[in-house]
Amino acid sequence: MRFINRENNWLAKLLNSAFVFLLLGSCLLSVACQTKEQQTTAALKRCKDLLDKDQIADIGGCYSEAMKSNPDAAPEISKAGKTAIFKKCVDYREKSDFKNAIICFEGFTELEPNMANNYFQLANSYYRYFQEDAKATGKPDLELLDRAEEAIKTGLQIKFDDAPAHSLYGQIAADKNDKQNSLIEHQLAVKLSPKTVLFWIYYIIAQEKFGEDEEAINSCRQVLALKPDDPLATNLLGKLYVKVGKNDEAIEIFEKLLKIQPDYDEEVNRSLEQLKRLRDEKKPKAKAVGNQ
Repeated sequence: MRFINRENNWLAKLLNSAFVFLLLGSCLLSVACQTKEQQTTAALKRCKDLLDKDQIADIGGCYSEAMKSNPDAAPEISKAGKTAIFKKCVDYREKSDFKNAIICFEGFTELEPNMANNYFQLANSYYRYFQEDAKATGKPDLELLDRAEEAIKTGLQIKFDDAPAHSLYGQIAADKNDKQNSLIEHQLAVKLSPKTVLFWIYYIIAQEKFGEDEEAINSCRQVLALKPDDPLATNLLGKLYVKVGKNDEAIEIFEKLLKIQPDYDEEVNRSLEQLKRLRDEKKPKAKAVGNQ
């Protein structure tokens, strides 16, 4: 009887130990037994997985849950989350996925309403989507331009001295046929960053669009003073000379362009040939010497 009791006691201890190990094993696998750091790490991984799967709509709630799992680390989690989301938004834009970029940047404004660069990126996405859609459909969606303008203006209220933003606003305004704002914004861009050739190029394009041809020619000269062999500025100057009737100057500029970049554009060759033909036609013809 004692042997049976001892056997039963031994069996009971064995079962008890097995039960403890079973509980311990299940506990280690459960969220309840994880440290706050482990819970946070797991939560952040879930959020990253959502980003990788493009499930943007669920991402805000995911990071909120991560902050709840470890309130002490909430500021760090919030910072990490915002960085990851913004990086994803930029990634969409760089891949020309402007639809998702817009959704992403719009959502980010709720997380970070005072970040100027987000509004600039959002405006850029609206504008690029407008250009892409207009090219595909032939029917420009002017609402996208309005949204782009609203976003860029909001960003400039936060950070006014941003040259790329002013240049972008100038392009948006030009597509809205808003001459005054377009020229003012482009002028601000080149004033803030006078050595950035691209800002000058956009300014020249706007000046030409709105009939400021002589001003555009002067802008081209300023670009070529900065970068004498810039092919785009050289081509624009040649076209402007043609437009204002300075054909000899245009010939000189187009010849220079083809020396800089011989395969630049077939249209340049055609223009040059036509200009030379017109010049030759205007030359006085030598009198034929008749027989005495």
